[in-house]
Amino acid sequence: MKIALFFLSIATLLPIFAFADVANKSLQNAKGQVAYQHGSGGQRAVALNSTVVLADRDYAITGAQSRGMVSLPDSSVVTVGSDTKVQMLFFNRTDIAHAKFVLYNGITRFEVRHPQGAKANYTFVTPTASIAVRGTQGDIGVTADSLQVNVYELCDASSPVEVLTKSGQQYTLKVGQSFVGQIVGGVLQGQVQSLTDQLIAPFEDMGIPTSAQQAKAVAESYAAGAVNSVTGGYGSEVVGAVGGLFGKKKAQPSPAPSPATTTCS
Repeated sequence: MKIALFFLSIATLLPIFAFADVANKSLQNAKGQVAYQHGSGGQRAVALNSTVVLADRDYAITGAQSRGMVSLPDSSVVTVGSDTKVQMLFFNRTDIAHAKFVLYNGITRFEVRHPQGAKANYTFVTPTASIAVRGTQGDIGVTADSLQVNVYELCDASSPVEVLTKSGQQYTLKVGQSFVGQIVGGVLQGQVQSLTDQLIAPFEDMGIPTSAQQAKAVAESYAAGAVNSVTGGYGSEVVGAVGGLFGKKKAQPSPAPSPATTTCS
């Protein structure tokens, strides 16, 4: 009798545990118009500051001057910028967190983290290329005829961001670099170059960094281990470096995106 009750209790708790894991895959409306879509169903609006559970293959969709936050069970966050449509194909967490997103158009910021020494393997698929991310922070921008990928931080210098175009061209991105590609004759052609203010400008609404100098200061502070939880993401070295470069802190969008945090913790 006791054995039967034990297994009955386990069976009762299993759905709760399963839901708890799924609930960590969520979409929050941080600003403006944010919606989600399940399968072929219609879009469902997410109220401001509200959060909904996302299942594999669900879509996150934003309107103008809007922002959504997709949170994953491994502490990674994918920020969905204005006028963007992105699909979370899947998230699987074993010894390595595997995730795959499809970015149809718009902009996203990836903050793929390594909590407690764990590893991650994320892929972002666009109409023209795939971007492999192992633990880093950066931005992806997609239009009908272009692709841009910025990299602001790497958890492991030996695991850079990789861009693989559908035509088979592969590009490697390190900290402080950007891939800029244009579709020419139906084929994506691009090059890797150092970050500039002009290359960061399309992603200003995503938060820090908003300039090449700021990106450099943040990257150097990450490398020096300046980021800490006590200051809400930025260590005093980051604040000092940014303040010294710009004299006065630049006003952030309201509500402001969460401060950047190191992907290595």
